[in-house]
Amino acid sequence: MAFLNQGFDLSSGDYVQGTINIFSFINKENGFANIFFTINQVSLVTYYILMVENKKYHVMIFGVFSIILASCIHISLAIIAAIVCTMALINFIKVGKVLLAILLFLGVLSVLAPRNLASFSSYKKQILESRNLKVKSTFVGVPSLFTDAKSVFFGMGLGQYGSRSSLIMSGKYFYNKQTKKFRNPIGVVNQNQKLKNNLIPLWVKATTDDSYGMSVMNKPVYSILSLLMELGPVLFSLLGLLFGAFILKLRYRYFRVSSKMEKRRYFYLMVTSFFVVGISFFENYLEIAQAIFPTLILVLLFLKQTKQGYNQSNKTVIG
Repeated sequence: MAFLNQGFDLSSGDYVQGTINIFSFINKENGFANIFFTINQVSLVTYYILMVENKKYHVMIFGVFSIILASCIHISLAIIAAIVCTMALINFIKVGKVLLAILLFLGVLSVLAPRNLASFSSYKKQILESRNLKVKSTFVGVPSLFTDAKSVFFGMGLGQYGSRSSLIMSGKYFYNKQTKKFRNPIGVVNQNQKLKNNLIPLWVKATTDDSYGMSVMNKPVYSILSLLMELGPVLFSLLGLLFGAFILKLRYRYFRVSSKMEKRRYFYLMVTSFFVVGISFFENYLEIAQAIFPTLILVLLFLKQTKQGYNQSNKTVIG
């Protein structure tokens, strides 16, 4: 029905949205629902492919096909990068095969959504010419952290720069396209000057200028930037080191266990971890429960299972 109605190639994301908004291809409403569907579908399809023993190939095909039709290219790029990073850590030789599968995926995508895929050429040009709002917000915001020692060590403070709470408190978050005015239901809360001078003008531009289309790729906010600005370079670097140590620990245990199922669990954990970090470069997904909560539940479940399996494996070796 969506294809007959207008085709799958709508450049801002397809209208196939699973059970979240199944009739959106009729009422033509774009929003986060499609992105939430795609993120959760990526997590579930990855889980099915890796963890289900007696898997049905038609389920795998339909799952991958639904991700392609959802046409959220930045989510597809995030899972592709996550798989490549994981393969590079555990089996660099097989990266070539993974890249071949990725090329096949992109080939199918180029047939079903050529305009959507082609839009990245314009984004690439914007980024290289520093016209992209994400690039601008990064180049303007990050240097401002080093103007005083407090910002270097402790950042702006949680909820003070880049996160949705900071945007809402600025009074510039809720925009009515009909009246072309911002709606401020809670009143303007005191905001720091760096937010007011550096980020808010870019956010207002992205929100009010129809040429940006409120596209994820054109928004000046994303979770990695929010964490860096609100925690500060020192705490952010510490967080990065902890993530690196977590990945290396998963890799170490991957090679220590002998069970194929245990190896798959560690593989899934590494892919999912890289995926969550990957999508954090596009939007403030880390603070949106609908986007990451199902994935985090699976991660926590697998962490418990892998810990039990690893301890049992060590007891067996010692015995």
